[in-house]
Amino acid sequence: MILLSFNIKIEPSRDAFPLHLGGALHGFVERAVLNHAPHLLPVLRPAGDDEYASLAIEPPPYGQPVTNHLRFGVVLFRDATQSWSVITRALIEQAPNGLNNCAIKIDSSSMIQPGSHVQPVVMNGRLIDPVPWPESPAAWLRRAEVTQPRPEALTTHLQTLEFRSPLLIGSRGSIRRDHQVPWPTLKTLLDSLAKRMLALEPELANFVGIAHGWRASELFEAVKPLTPADAPASQIQWPYAAHRGIFKPGIVGRLNFHAELGPVELALLHWGQWLGVGQQTTMGCGRYVYQPDRRLSN
Repeated sequence: MILLSFNIKIEPSRDAFPLHLGGALHGFVERAVLNHAPHLLPVLRPAGDDEYASLAIEPPPYGQPVTNHLRFGVVLFRDATQSWSVITRALIEQAPNGLNNCAIKIDSSSMIQPGSHVQPVVMNGRLIDPVPWPESPAAWLRRAEVTQPRPEALTTHLQTLEFRSPLLIGSRGSIRRDHQVPWPTLKTLLDSLAKRMLALEPELANFVGIAHGWRASELFEAVKPLTPADAPASQIQWPYAAHRGIFKPGIVGRLNFHAELGPVELALLHWGQWLGVGQQTTMGCGRYVYQPDRRLSN
């Protein structure tokens, strides 16, 4: 698992940027691979178009104004981590073609793995030579044990998930019918995270204690999300294919869940910040920041 972070410079443009940039950024990355590294397509989609991709976009927070600088991320999973430098080169070569009909330049980029230091990989638009090489899953998992959430002597009462990009999770039929996303229960989120972890990072799933077929306790189905008054979550419509008039619903903002969790559930919420949750993660959906409220138990 690797996060590539890119800082790009943007030339002035008459076209307004969408409030959710995940779709535009995914299109930019997809075209970069198609044009400059098409041999990576089976690596990024090893199980076909209908299964989890080995790539997810980390867009700027929903609604953040776009200035002359923009920062976004590309998260790589499975074998795609070994191709990070090829993907980075492809993005640099694709940059002159622009983003959202706007000229751009990749100014700098860095790479980070869980628990590691930020490693610069691009400066002044060029890859640093020699380029670093990512660690194996076994290596970063050993180090990740230090930062693994540990519930010993702690009781977690409040789980806060701040969704900075649209959460899209639920029955596709009901979403199309109601034109909105159902407010997810804690079980819905945990089950989605476990399924995603098993598919994208099986070594991590084994480390956390997730086996195939794992499901969260039915007790968590009764744990409904609350939205804080100071930062309430809301339903939004984001452009999936704006040129064709196609928009999809999503939920952005803070969701609070009152529950006491075990080590597996805590780990799922923690690692979900890397994995993303729900549908359309390749287009930057389901990205959140986890804020547990930990209190000492008696």
